Amino acid sequence: MFGRRKNKEPESKKIGMISLGCPKNQVDAELMLEKLAEAGYEIRDDVAGCDAVLVNTCGFIEAAKKEAIENILYVAGYKEDGEVGKLVVTGCLSERYQRQIMDEMPEVDAVVGLGGDADIVSVMERVFQGEKVLEFPDKEELPLEGDRILTTPNYYAYVKIGEGCSNNCAFCAIPEIRGRFRSRPMESIIGEVRALVKKGVKEVILIAQDTSLYGKDLYGKLKLPELLRELCKVEGLHWIRFLYCYPERITDELLEVMATEPKVCHYFDIPLQHADGACLKRMNRVGDREHFEALIAKIRERIPDCCIRTTVMTGFPGETEEELESMTIWAVLPSLRRRGLWPRKCRTRWTTTSSSTVRNSSWSSSTTLRSRRTRSVLAASWKSLWTATINTGTSLSAALTGACRKLTALSSSPARTMSPSVTLSRWTSSALRSTT
Repeated sequence: MFGRRKNKEPESKKIGMISLGCPKNQVDAELMLEKLAEAGYEIRDDVAGCDAVLVNTCGFIEAAKKEAIENILYVAGYKEDGEVGKLVVTGCLSERYQRQIMDEMPEVDAVVGLGGDADIVSVMERVFQGEKVLEFPDKEELPLEGDRILTTPNYYAYVKIGEGCSNNCAFCAIPEIRGRFRSRPMESIIGEVRALVKKGVKEVILIAQDTSLYGKDLYGKLKLPELLRELCKVEGLHWIRFLYCYPERITDELLEVMATEPKVCHYFDIPLQHADGACLKRMNRVGDREHFEALIAKIRERIPDCCIRTTVMTGFPGETEEELESMTIWAVLPSLRRRGLWPRKCRTRWTTTSSSTVRNSSWSSSTTLRSRRTRSVLAASWKSLWTATINTGTSLSAALTGACRKLTALSSSPARTMSPSVTLSRWTSSALRSTT
């Protein structure tokens, strides 16, 4: 639950928020909270007793969709009991499914796409007047800057340096949800960091869907190294960290800045996703095992104590046993020092629209077998396991079905998870309709 209490007049309406997903979505939530607080609403830490609750959703993978739906239904239970007035859904699930959310869950009073975040005050006014609001402006109208109510501990803060993605990986829906990549002006970023430091922030974490692409659209060249050098000049700032660098854009200039600027953390977040070049090409990504090994070696040579975090993916449609074997052997390279395995449950259909070549491919049984095969290969090689995530697409109704089953089980437990008066059978019946 995100929120900070503000001293407002007793008659002001009370707003609560549940924000889910990544730090970029968290920043979006913080911007909306500040707008609402400035408009006179009281920001509360709990949903019970609120005049309205916003559920700021993620909608990227199946698990995120289910979590979003579970939280929407959770708040709907309070609304059914009269403990919450209005229910507003924002974030990536709203942008991705739009009107379908209200069709499937009529308890929702407003569904707001990403571009509508800037007008959240107007949306709330309309909701409180009894209007059912569907608001989907251009997603590129999503604010990238502004005052925020920080929901992180007071010693660090996320700072968004860009939004959207132009990489168009075959397995990823982010370009569809968040639009093309667009950088934020450097002066705006530096100004925000200075303001955060004055509030006591010691570490800033730079975020975007692809931080390594920063500046290319605005300035015609990659500007992350220059941005880091400028931020290092901010007095009172101790640490700078940046997340999610694509391997093909880790330049010598970027490594030089990391090696020579003491404020820049020796930390790389590099999504490699696979080791086989042919599989990566089908994913619409670049690189191969040899390229990645050379890159890791270069990083280790220039910054010996650098921490490198990555993810890889198994079960991509078309992946052969040889490609899988290549990756699992590659996973035991000594340059990758710690490993963990988080298998994801596979769905029966691949529904991502980013690549027509893999759309609607059936991969439930093959990926289940590959997941088992991956575990057996890795267990034979290491007692600790390798990082592996399977990103899947699924329909809203399929996610809703899973969420309702889970909530049905939860509702019978002693701890209250939602109002008993919410009829889950209606959700489940509605969810069984195919909406792929």
